[in-house]
Formats: sequence, C-alpha cells, structure tokens
Amino acid sequence: MPRSTPTRPRLQLTLADVRGLGHAELQKECFERGLLGGIPKTRSNKYLVDDLKAGLVDHIKSSSGSAFLTELASGNHPRSRERKAGYQRKEKPPGHEKQKRAYTGATSTWQRLNERCDDVSLKGKNNALRRLEGTGGNLKLYCDDCHAQVSGETARRHCDGAKHLDKKLARLRGASKVLEGRQSSMVAALHRAGANPKTEFLRGQETYRFSLVAGLMQAGVPLNAMDKLRKPIEAGSQYTLGDASNAKKHLVPIIRDWEVSNVKRLLDGSPFSWFHDGATRGVECLSMVFRVVKRDEVTAKLKYVQVLGRLKMLPKSHNGLTLAGDQAAAAGRLGLDMSQAVYACSDACATNIAAVDNLALMYPNIFYGLCMSHLGANAGSKIGGSEIDKFFTDFISIVNHSGAKQKTWSQITGLPHVGYGGVRWFNRYDVLKSACPTLGRESSMQRVIASFDDGTSQPGRRLHQQGDYSTPQKTEQLHVEWVTEVVIGGVLKPLTYFAEGDQLNIIFKMHIKMVEVDSKFTAILDPSDPGDVLTSEITALHNAGHLQTFNLQHWLDHAHNIAKPAIEYWNVKSRGGLAMAGPYAKQRQLYRIAHRFNPHICGAESTLPLQQLYEQLRGLKFPDAMVSGLKSEAMAAINDCAGVGDVTDVVNYWDARRELLPWHAKAAQRLALMQPSEASCERVFSRLKSHFSLDQMSTLLEDLVEAAIMLDYNDRNVVDPWC
Repeated sequence: MPRSTPTRPRLQLTLADVRGLGHAELQKECFERGLLGGIPKTRSNKYLVDDLKAGLVDHIKSSSGSAFLTELASGNHPRSRERKAGYQRKEKPPGHEKQKRAYTGATSTWQRLNERCDDVSLKGKNNALRRLEGTGGNLKLYCDDCHAQVSGETARRHCDGAKHLDKKLARLRGASKVLEGRQSSMVAALHRAGANPKTEFLRGQETYRFSLVAGLMQAGVPLNAMDKLRKPIEAGSQYTLGDASNAKKHLVPIIRDWEVSNVKRLLDGSPFSWFHDGATRGVECLSMVFRVVKRDEVTAKLKYVQVLGRLKMLPKSHNGLTLAGDQAAAAGRLGLDMSQAVYACSDACATNIAAVDNLALMYPNIFYGLCMSHLGANAGSKIGGSEIDKFFTDFISIVNHSGAKQKTWSQITGLPHVGYGGVRWFNRYDVLKSACPTLGRESSMQRVIASFDDGTSQPGRRLHQQGDYSTPQKTEQLHVEWVTEVVIGGVLKPLTYFAEGDQLNIIFKMHIKMVEVDSKFTAILDPSDPGDVLTSEITALHNAGHLQTFNLQHWLDHAHNIAKPAIEYWNVKSRGGLAMAGPYAKQRQLYRIAHRFNPHICGAESTLPLQQLYEQLRGLKFPDAMVSGLKSEAMAAINDCAGVGDVTDVVNYWDARRELLPWHAKAAQRLALMQPSEASCERVFSRLKSHFSLDQMSTLLEDLVEAAIMLDYNDRNVVDPWC
C-alpha cells in the first residue's frame, strides 16, 4: 500500500503580495509562503502568472503532496484553461510527435530518466537529484537535500515525501536569506545613487562594476585593458568584473548620464559663467567649463567650483553659427536657466568671435569676454627678428629631435630641456630664458649657439657650411633679438600666467597687472625713460663685449624696432575706455571697477566718483537693480572700508557684510565668476591628451571619452555613490 502524504497547512498568496513581482520573485514568494514547488516555469502555467498580475486570480491555495504541482503542470487550472481557450496555438509540422519520440526514445520525463545515463537535476521543481551510477531500471540517484540514495523508480515518490519537502523548503529559505543579505546594502546604495530598486534590482556585482569601471575611466586606464586586469582585480572580491565590450555598451552611457546629472544639480538655481574653446590640433573637439560660487559646508565661506559640462568630439571644423548652436545645445542638455548666466569667455580666434556674436543674439544679457592670456601670447608673437626666427628653425630640427642635443642643452644651461613646436609663444620665451637667465651677462647663450654648429648632425653640418653663426654681425644680431624677446616676455609673462589661474579673487587684481604692463611698455617706447628695461639690457650686452660690429645706438634702434609691433598690438587691443573699438576695452573697464572692490582701495574713494564708476556697470550687462543698489550703498561701503588694509579674500570680505551691504556682496560674487581667461578649457585638452591618443580620440565612443574626462576633471568620487 503506498505511503500517504501528510496534510500540509493551506496558505494563500493574494494579489497584493504579487503585484509588481517578476516570475523569479513570484516563485520565491511561493516558497516563502509554503506553496510547495512554487510556480514551475512551464509554458502552460506562464499565463497563470500573468493572470495573477492582471487580477484574474484572487489567490492560490497550497495543496498537499504533488496535486497542486500536477494541476499546474498539466494546465488543468481553471484560469489557465480560460486563458488557453482564447489562445491560438501554433500548428506543429506533420510528424512532429514521431520525430520527438525518435530523438528522445520516450515521451515522458520519468521514462527518459530511467532510459538515459545523463546527470539528472529536477530544477523545475527545485529538487537536487544527481546520478550516481547505473542506467535504466538500475539507475541510482543521490538527493542532496536528504543526503540519501534513491533509485530511479522511487525518485518521484521520494520528492513528494514530507521529509524531502521539509528539507528542500529549509534549503530554499536559507538561500533566500543569504541573497537578501547580499542585496540589502546594494538597495541602499541604489537609493543613494538615485536609482529605483523597484524597477531595476541590480545585483551586487553590477554595483561593483559601476564603481570599478568609473574608477578606471577616471584614472585614464583604457577599458580594453579590463580583460587583462580581470584576474588580479577579481582576486579579492566575490564579484566578477565583466569584459570591456559589456562595459562600453552598458555601463559607460549610464556613468556618463550620472556625471551629467551631478553637474546639473550643481548648476541648478545658481548664477554661473562658462568658458569654451575648441582644439584643432590633431582632433576637432569642443569643451565647455562651468563656474559657480558655492558656500563651503565646513567653513561656511564662499568658494568657486569649476566643472566640465560638455566635451564634444566634432566630425569637422565648425563655423561661428554651428559652434554657437553646439553651446546652446550643451546648455539645454544640462537644463540650465540662462537667466542665471552671467559671463561667457573664449579666446579671440575668428570662429569664437563669430560664435559669440550669435550667442549674443540668443542671450543678450550675458557679458562676453575674451581670454587675457591669449592677448599676452599674441602680443609676444608680434616680435619680429630674422635671426631669432632662423635660430628656432634650427632649434626644432636639431634639439627637439636629438636626445644627445637635449642633454648638451641641459649641461650648458643647468636646466631641463624645454621643448618648442612653433605654436605657443611662451614656450619660445622659456627656451630663450633658460639659455640666458641673466640676459647679456651670461655666456651660456654663446655656448648653446656653438653647440648647434658642431657638424655632428645634418642640420649642424648645413649650419657649419653656410656659416649662419660664424659671421660676427649675424651672431651679434641674434644676441640682440634674443635679449629683446626675453625682455618683452618678462613683461607679459606675469600678467598671462596670473590670468590663467582659477582662484576666487583673480579679477580684483587684474587691473594692477595690466597697469604694470602699460607702464613698462611706455618706458620701452621712450628711450629717455630710466625705466626702459630693454635699453639697460642691450647696454649691458654691449659693455660685456658681445656687440662690436656696430655702435650701441645701432643695436638699440634694432631692438626697439622689433619690440614695437608687440607693444603697439597690446595698446590697440587693451587700452582705452568703453568708446574704444578694441575687443578687450570693456574688459579693461570691468577690471578697473573690480579693482575698487578691494577694501583698501574702496576706503580711499570719494562717494561721487565711486557712484559714477558703478554707473558704467550698466554697459557691462549688470542688472539695473544691482547698479542702483551699489550706488545707494557707496557711502556706507566707503565708511566700512576706511582704514582697512590689503585684503586677499575680497569675496568673503563683502559676504561677511551681506546684511549691511547686500548689493556689494552680490556684485562681488558676480565678479568672481568673470575669470580673465579660458585656461580651464586648455586644461581639459591637456587631460584629454594624457588619457587618449589621437587615434583613440577619433575612433572611441564619444560617451567613453566625455565621461572619462568629466570624471577626471571634476575630481568625482566614484566609489561612495555606487557602493
């Protein structure tokens, strides 16, 4: 007489319990509620799961033994029959059942179990049976739940027994608790990262992959190297990293969107400025860096924050209209409120100027500035000298391409080799300065020139044959032009390098730097001025015996003639008031007004001149309400600053008085957004070059390139948000 199965408690699974669950979660819930066997993944009962979700079935009751499972597996459940009644099955080809029997040798699962010698695991019912030995009627199985040996003939009865069912249920519940423990921390991490665990329940290894892939991108490690790094990285983790193709296809776009959302949250609701530039050497791309002033949560003081908001690889060169369109699209992608935009800056190339003109039509309330560091570099490049240009042609062909010559250069100058590729003028100045640190009184300049003419290289032999540095007149002319470039570079370099900084209070010191350049250039143009540095250095070179072919006045005239184009370029572009046509004239006026915000300068002003100066801010796109407020607070500001010494942190000085002088505090923050240069974009291109080669920039996914540079430039914490 067959053994009877004990009656098990009757439980139910309601619609509220299964709403929103997938098939896997529903099956797990069945086991938790004691629904023996859960919902098997058979084609017929798939519709029962759908019925539950759709509300066609109020509950499922458990049943003893295998009756419930048999009913589901056979499709005899009432709701399953209703669903199947309206379902048109796909017709099987003729002879289908016959072909199936010919292939399997049986039509029943248990017959195949008895007739085949394969490993057996009844995974559909979550039974852990595996083959030990034998075939057919002599088949012997082993139950991992009960730790007992079972024959093939009694396997089904064993799986329906109470002992086996209890142990199987205990195993499943234990595995469920382990899984929940691993995923609980992941759910909290997804909440912190803004994900919704109800709609997308990522496994622990996926969060591990996000943080690790983002870290590799931020560090500049090529994702193609992931496949080689997998073993050492996975050695200390319970998770797997995955391959590079999966990371590029699935993870990189999500990481890029996550970083863009971080930038959006930073800029949301705050006045901001942006800086844009395009790289055209090697690859076409556009970078946009945004700047805001935020209050530090620890010190409660104001600080600047700069973030890369857009890096776009361009398929071809842009004109002014398309470049302006790309910038407007970048602002739209970040969801920016353009009424909060204060300032935009770029260099003075023709395409950027045209883009600014188009942007001014779309956003007329933004003040558009030009890069002051480019003004200094462009002025220096106007120095004209035939012999110095010839020297740098030789320098590029001899020193830049010869490691031995670079060592010789370092031995003579005592300084590391400085490269120059004919692009950035200040690199040219650095080369000259390293070989002539004290100008005409240093003999290393002559030794460097002599090393070029040693005949050990092809250019050197050419120089030796042509005698470029052998005639006294050419050598002396080279000395004079050399010294002239070093003098002019010494005037422009402090201003240019100061303007390229990112500090909070740079704009309040720019007026002083520009006045220093003006005064030195004025002295150079006036030979009678004792402050003429160029005259004093050429005189020292003559007195040292380096200039003998012509008299001193001849060489002084030559030096001033080649310096004059650079000085005139500076004066035309930067000097004058608002009525001047120079593109930098309004910025010059802006720096003059910002200079008055220094407390020791403001305290020495008179009320009426200060009010007149504030009035000029209307022409610099400052709101009328702010200009009126500054004029009304002028007297109070002068009284407050009386007797105050030099203050380094101007913004926080006025912020500390925001209750007494609110308009001065707001205007100081607005001025802090108006950086004098777009060097922040140049630093983006430097990072781009360090992360990717030119071939990679043009062939890799744009999402990958942009996300990697954004994570690096923005110094993003890529661990805590994901793990």
